[in-house]
Amino acid sequence: MGAKGAARLAHSTHSNGFRPCSGLACVYMAKHKTAISAHKRKRPQRSTDVERPQEPRAQRPTPTPPQRSMRETFLGYHRLTVPEIDRIWGDCVFALDTNVLLNIYRYESATRDDLFRVLRHLRGRVWVPFQVAQEFYANRVDVIREQSAKFDQLSKTVEAVLTSLNDGAFKKSGFLRVTEVDGLLQPAIANALQFIGQQRAAHPDLIKEDPYLETLVEIIAASLGKEPSADATKKGSGEAQGRIDRKQPPGYRDEKKPAPDRYGDVFIWFELLQLAQDRKRPVVFVTDDDKDDWWQIVDGQKLGPRPELRQEMRKAAGVDFYIYNPARLKRFS
Repeated sequence: MGAKGAARLAHSTHSNGFRPCSGLACVYMAKHKTAISAHKRKRPQRSTDVERPQEPRAQRPTPTPPQRSMRETFLGYHRLTVPEIDRIWGDCVFALDTNVLLNIYRYESATRDDLFRVLRHLRGRVWVPFQVAQEFYANRVDVIREQSAKFDQLSKTVEAVLTSLNDGAFKKSGFLRVTEVDGLLQPAIANALQFIGQQRAAHPDLIKEDPYLETLVEIIAASLGKEPSADATKKGSGEAQGRIDRKQPPGYRDEKKPAPDRYGDVFIWFELLQLAQDRKRPVVFVTDDDKDDWWQIVDGQKLGPRPELRQEMRKAAGVDFYIYNPARLKRFS
């Protein structure tokens, strides 16, 4: 650059000390600026430049279930309506009590045949708790012997009529004409004793051969509760004793029985609760038991199962519970 060019360049310098670019200088500066911008874009992010993670969104609170009505909360204390009973009968499992099984040896032939016919009709819906089956087999032979012994007991009772008639207390009253009364009764007593003897002869020896038992096991088949383990029995005995001490139904009416017999009804109840939980179906307990630790009894009238039992069943399994005696099963015959 000559002297004149330098003078012109110096003259064009701004007062702030910077000169405007021109010519090749401007082209150089533009390219340099572009390279710098590209370098900045490629520069790796510093740790301070890393995007912070977003704060987790607050979860919506779980909606509170609606409050149940008074009737729903205490449904076990309300009498079932006819449609409700029909729904239960249409879907329930019928659980048999020990006395129902043992009564096949006590019933007359027609009643026993009716029971077997109903149970066959309900095959698949009939179920026997393990505790019931265990009690049945433990007491079966004794019940058979008791029923056979009743023939002798009846004969002795009939014969005792003549003995009482001829007792000195009556003979002292001459106007009673006891001798003539004795003459009238003698033939009738003889006929009665003969009839009892015929019944005894026709009665099967169920200890040697038991067709009733074979019919029963054929109907029940595998519809039987599971045998509890020794640990489960021990634990259940403690829980049962606690319920008996609290007078919590069922079973506390058996508190005077020796252990473990006193726990029988409670063990049955535990099995019924488990049955309802497993099958999610209502349970109808068929029993000839009349005690008020199963039944709600008011002025001698059975109103149905104890409300506490229905409440406990609904809480444990969400289904209803009811009790009937075997005679009510005839609706299915």
